[in-house]
Amino acid sequence: MPPTIEAIRKLGGTGRVEEINNEVIQSQGFSVEQLAVRSEKNDGLSEIYRRLGWSRTLLKRDGVIHNSAWGVWSLTEQGFGSSDTETFSSVDELQTRDSSSYSPTHLGINPVGGTAALREHRLRRDRKWLKGATGEYLMDVSLHQRLNGAAIILTDRQVPGARSNFDHIVVAPSGVWIIDSKKWSGRIQYKSASFTDVNMHLYVGGKDRTSEIESIYALVIPLAQVVDDPSIPIHPALVFIEGDWSGAVLPRFIMGKPYKHEGVYISGPKVLIKKINEPGPLDAESINRLASKLDSALKPR
Repeated sequence: MPPTIEAIRKLGGTGRVEEINNEVIQSQGFSVEQLAVRSEKNDGLSEIYRRLGWSRTLLKRDGVIHNSAWGVWSLTEQGFGSSDTETFSSVDELQTRDSSSYSPTHLGINPVGGTAALREHRLRRDRKWLKGATGEYLMDVSLHQRLNGAAIILTDRQVPGARSNFDHIVVAPSGVWIIDSKKWSGRIQYKSASFTDVNMHLYVGGKDRTSEIESIYALVIPLAQVVDDPSIPIHPALVFIEGDWSGAVLPRFIMGKPYKHEGVYISGPKVLIKKINEPGPLDAESINRLASKLDSALKPR
């Protein structure tokens, strides 16, 4: 019987993450030295605890367990009868198994980037939606290629109480990222309107697009309500796919750092993903719990 399922059964069919982890560690006889093994792909976190988190993610995907409450996992009816679900049983397997098998897209039904925009294009026969779908798809590819192994991606999710959607949500050690992808043409500039203007503006192709930055908070606030934890940082970002940054004369961007306007990052994909990959307050277990909560609350669009 898989250790995770066995642990939850011993706990009466439901248990908190800490209780489940302790049961698995005790049943498998992991030593202090084995628990100290760190994952180079996961910012030095314990490899065993990281794999325990991914194991629960896979078991949820297979319909064997589910989040019955925040930080609590319970067996489903299928889980009570399960005996052959994939998991791990030794630290050697933990160290050698290919981590790509624990893909973040195993969470729920995760659409390909641009799915909702492509559907709108087909309904409305409006090419601006196809352009938007292209940008979201290219950002999706970039995220999956460049994010470190700890991050989890949620794509094309419905905003609660609205018709709009989140292009991408990334849960990473650095926090929760809301990414709004744009495939706009024209030179990108972040500057003041004049020598006497103390405020900064975002221009794309000569048009003032600053209001697009501020509108992202229509996504931030609903997501913050779902997260329901002020200690978890939420980072909104406006990302230009294949943008013309020849107008980016400020040293900050030249040095590979994104602009930031009223708390919103402004960047191209590579620079932003480098920022997302920075260390932060969330460990692997917190990332998995939070991603599962968001996955349940935010339905694919």
